[in-house]
Amino acid sequence: MMRVSTIGIVILSALTAPAKAGPVDPAPPATLSEQFAESYAVVLTRCIHGQSVDQKQRPAEFEITKVVKDPTKSLRRCDRIVVADYPTDKICEKFLLFGVNTDNGIQWQANAYRYTTPLHVTDASFKYIVEAPPPTIPDDKRLAYFVRFLESNERLIAEDVYDELSKVSFKKLFPVAKTFPRGKLRTWLFNGKVPITRGGLYGTMLGLCGNKEDAARMETTIVEESKKFRPGIDGLMNGYLLLTGEKGLSVLERAKFKKDIIFAETYCAIIAVRFMRAHAPDRIPQARLNQSLRLVLDLPEMADLAIFELGRWKDWSIQDRLMKLYGVKPYHEVWTKRAIIRYMFAAAKDESDSRSTPIPVHVTKAKKYLAVLEKRDPELVQQSRKFFGSE
Repeated sequence: MMRVSTIGIVILSALTAPAKAGPVDPAPPATLSEQFAESYAVVLTRCIHGQSVDQKQRPAEFEITKVVKDPTKSLRRCDRIVVADYPTDKICEKFLLFGVNTDNGIQWQANAYRYTTPLHVTDASFKYIVEAPPPTIPDDKRLAYFVRFLESNERLIAEDVYDELSKVSFKKLFPVAKTFPRGKLRTWLFNGKVPITRGGLYGTMLGLCGNKEDAARMETTIVEESKKFRPGIDGLMNGYLLLTGEKGLSVLERAKFKKDIIFAETYCAIIAVRFMRAHAPDRIPQARLNQSLRLVLDLPEMADLAIFELGRWKDWSIQDRLMKLYGVKPYHEVWTKRAIIRYMFAAAKDESDSRSTPIPVHVTKAKKYLAVLEKRDPELVQQSRKFFGSE
């Protein structure tokens, strides 16, 4: 039951992970600037005929009021465009149409983007879209534009800005951190009025531009013993560690790497440690981060996560300890045993490239331990060998 809930948390964390912090984050949806750049033609229109949402009696009809993009040079103001199967009762209101090039000419029907066409816009959202820097512009210059519109009063803009910032790799946030609205970020994080899914990104951003006062406020929220999963708390932990370094890591360990803490909170703390190693290795020494994750080995339900990361980070100091834990309650679950086997396979493969260098001790030890495990658990070792390509 615990591992089923783990899957849900992993998926939710991936969806809310800040600035591509995780190694398996799904591809975010196309943003408006990307859709604009990829569209063959773009026109601003007003709806002159529509249909009710309930009664599909006629196709929607739009009149072009402004030609924004037209390689054919054939579109004109007052031209009319009919879009079938598009219910709307917003007569006389503005719509932006994104067209694709087909053998039959420009196609204006709804497409595969997140933002379908026709797209209902206001003067403000239209201006935001057409003035947004295209994806070909360097990220630091693009981000400076989008940061200005964070938490816009218009939902369309606010959601698109969040998508733009979420798609950028973390290291590209550093150069524009001075443009972040520190005071507003702090307010958005703690006033409970902003969608909780944005907390991860905003927490990380505040970690790049915040101060001691912000770190103290973050700590108060982080150390709280919540009984339910708090979306975005991993990003808040990221920001806290960015501001506090090793001192903050000690606080995080005492608060989250202990028994009787719900799985989600400890998992998010592991994510934050992983984030620091991957994206800000200069803030906390890698050896100290390894030490932090070794504490998770004392938590049987979470041990496999720590074993996986420590193996990926080539921390071979826990080989003997893992052999003592293998198959012993409460470390007898199959996912923990599989994690230990995988760790040993990784250690056994970590040989020196130089023929003149003796085989590392951890390699020899891992091979010996794998032989022992194969006698104890031949089927599981064989499965792991095939799965990880270790034959």
